[in-house]
Amino acid sequence: MKVLSTVGVQRIKREQIPATLDHVALLTNIPREKLITLGSTGKTETSGDIDIAIDEAEYIPADIHERMVDILGDDHCKYNYGTRVGSYAFPIEGVPANGWVQVDLMYVK
Repeated sequence: MKVLSTVGVQRIKREQIPATLDHVALLTNIPREKLITLGSTGKTETSGDIDIAIDEAEYIPADIHERMVDILGDDHCKYNYGTRVGSYAFPIEGVPANGWVQVDLMYVK
């Protein structure tokens, strides 16, 4: 689901995913190896979003969300407290000119 469609998120090419995940790791301050992709991410030529599982015992969702709002801006960030999913518009490969992709951080035990 595109909860950030108003900021113009788009599909991402499979070959752009690794560099985008590196940028997600940099901005969230979560090591790249701890960003566990879920679903069809990287399995097809393009993906509508990037779903990532985050260990909520190690990372506090509110802290990550606040950090993303500070960096990306409020209009690029949504957090659902009921589902514990943060949805963020990240620049593809860390370059805004490449467009924006929705990244869902799903906090799990």
